[in-house]
Formats: sequence, C-alpha cells, structure tokens
Amino acid sequence: DAYAEHLRAHRRPDQEFPVIDSIRVLNDSRVDDRAIARNIQQPVGEPLDLDLLRKNLGWIFDYGVFELVEFQISGEEGATRLDVITNPKVYAPNILNFGVNFTAGGGGDNRLEARARYTRLELNPFGGEWRNDLRLGRITALTTEIYQPLAWNRRPFAAAQARLGSSGTDWYLDEDTRGEYRVHEREGRINLGHRLGAVGAVRAGVSYGWVQALDEDGLGLDEYDGPRGGVVLGLGLDMLDAAVLPTRGYRLEVDAFLARTALGAASDYDRLDTRGAVVRTFGRHSVMLGADGGTDFGSGMPAWETFRLGGLSRLSGYDQDRFRGRVYGLGAISWYTRLSGSRSPLDTGWYLGVMLEAGNAWEKAREMRWDDLRYSGTVALMARTLVGPVSVGYSRSADGHDALHLTLGKLVNTLD
Repeated sequence: DAYAEHLRAHRRPDQEFPVIDSIRVLNDSRVDDRAIARNIQQPVGEPLDLDLLRKNLGWIFDYGVFELVEFQISGEEGATRLDVITNPKVYAPNILNFGVNFTAGGGGDNRLEARARYTRLELNPFGGEWRNDLRLGRITALTTEIYQPLAWNRRPFAAAQARLGSSGTDWYLDEDTRGEYRVHEREGRINLGHRLGAVGAVRAGVSYGWVQALDEDGLGLDEYDGPRGGVVLGLGLDMLDAAVLPTRGYRLEVDAFLARTALGAASDYDRLDTRGAVVRTFGRHSVMLGADGGTDFGSGMPAWETFRLGGLSRLSGYDQDRFRGRVYGLGAISWYTRLSGSRSPLDTGWYLGVMLEAGNAWEKAREMRWDDLRYSGTVALMARTLVGPVSVGYSRSADGHDALHLTLGKLVNTLD
C-alpha cells in the first residue's frame, strides 16, 4: 500500500490539451488563406486534437510550396487560439526537375535519354497547376497539363492534357534485331478526379487523338494511320518518403485505357498496366520489393500499344524494348545501404545497391510460364547530391547480356 501511494505521488498526471476557442491562419504565400483554413478540422470549443492537427498540417504541406507548416497555441484574455503558420519555399511556385540517362548495351545498343519537367504551382486561389514534360531520345515527347482543383479543400479536380510524341523502337525476333517500328502520336485528354488526402488520387476521363504506326523495314507489322479514342482510368497512391532511395512506404499505380469505336478508335480493346512497390529499412539497410504487370484481357490490342520490357529497371541487363507482348509480368527486389553521409539534402550521401529482376512479355496469358522468365541483376553505386541523385550501375542477364547505366537526376514519369 505504501509503494502504491508512492507511485501515485510521482506519476505524471494525464496530459490535458487546451480547449480551442478560435483558429487563425498566418500565411505569407501565394496560397489563399481559405485553402489552408478548409483543411483544418479542429472543432472550435473542444480540446485540441493533436493527431488530427498533425494530419491536417500534412495535407497543407502536400501543396508543395511550403518549406514548413507549423502551429502554436496562445492565450489572450482567457481565450485560447490555435495559430497555423506557413513558411513558403523561396523557389516556389516554379519547380524544375530533370534527368539524364546513358545506357551502353553489350550488343552495341547505346542510348542517351534526357527528361525535364517544369511545374508552375498556385496559378489561382484554388491551387491550379501547369505541368510540362519534355523527353528527348529514341522516344521524343512533349506533354502539357493543366490541373485545376474545384473546391477550397482541393480534393475534387479537373485536368486537361495534350501530348505530342514520336518513338522509334527496335523490333526483335528471338535474339536478333529485325527492324524498326516508328509511332507518331497526337493526343488530348480530359479528366475528373478526387484526391485521397495526402495518399494519392483517382481519376477518370476520355482521350482522343491521332496515331500513325509505321513498319520501317517491311516486317509485316501492324500499320495504322487514323484516330484513337477511349476511356482513361487511373489510380495513384504514393506514400514513399522519398522519390529516389526511399526508406519506407509504398507506391501503387494503376492505369487503364478502354479504346472504343464510339469515341473514335478503329476497334474496341482494353489495356491495363499496374506498378507497385513497398520499402522497409533496417538501420542503414533498405529493401524494396516491386511488382509490375499488364494485360489486354485478350481483346486484341494493336502492336503499337503492346507492353515492352528491356532497359533500366525493366530487365536492366537487356537492350531497350527487347521483349514485347500483350501480357507481361515483372518482379524486382532491391537492397541498398548508405555507405557515408546523411539523408540531409545539404549533405552528399553515398549508397551501394543491388537489384534482381525477373519477368517477360507474352502474346497471350495462356503462354505465361515460370520456366520462361528472364532474369537480370544490377550492381550500382549511387549518391545524393545538391544537383540530384547520381548513379552508375552494371547490369547482366542470366543468359549473358549486359549493360552499363549512367544516370543523373530523377527520370520523371512523363505520363506515357
């Protein structure tokens, strides 16, 4: 009894949070105060809900234009006020990302690819964005998109996109290059969607454009010159803590295109492409598991739409686009460890990584077999620098193909 009384005397009382009588936004950025206030769900007249406030501040920080979003509690004349304070980034609202990759294949397939993305944030009080992607190399494409939230909480949105592209890809039969397949595209899309908090977004819309597919070497491949239209569906979830060399979280992307003659397509067919990854870290060591897959559900997808494997992170030891099919699967496990430095953006951190991949592409789902998988391994030395991530890697396949990869910056997804 005496010891129990001793514990009661020395135990900290349960923490009590103050009752919030008012909320004030202290904001010196391009973001409208109403767009910040609508994301604060703390009820007035009730005790501070710290977990809810943390979540709300995360939503606001996700706008991408703040260096820091914080809060403070103050009392005046017996009333308690919650202040939400934003500190804008000095370089926002203009964001520029870039990436360069050089691949030297063992079969003489050398490729240089460059990408750049310019994003203009906070075009209007509702948080409109204008994004432009440029890709140069064997695939050349220019994509521009206007993204417009439709409410103060920035959850529902509309997006309009235009894309102009041209690609020349090698066509392989067994182990030999047989010719080149060239595709020119012009496309426009209109989407409606909804943001799922800070986790991701779901969208649906329609697409219409023009496709010209050319068989450059008389291989008897599908040729086409005409309209292409259909329904587009997308789901994107991204809870990785970093775009490059993440230490925790997950990512899932699902993209579907349903070509329909009623919307301008030459024939009806379906195309589904999925990509996912999960990361866990143990001390200095991180492990990422990834799985990609796609199918046309046996709908007769045309040759210029077929899935392709080969190249960096797509069976890295093989030449670009060596494998094609209407069904594909790809699995990868990556391990990387920090050799020196920290994760601070002001510090250069060096990493060593290993990746093992297995996958293939087939014409029909019934042709998929475990004993028909292709295997590839990669060893890479990577660094986080002030100008972005830098890496050099060597890849080799199980049947003797190899490639050297040099990368500067993040190769951003150009929505292709």
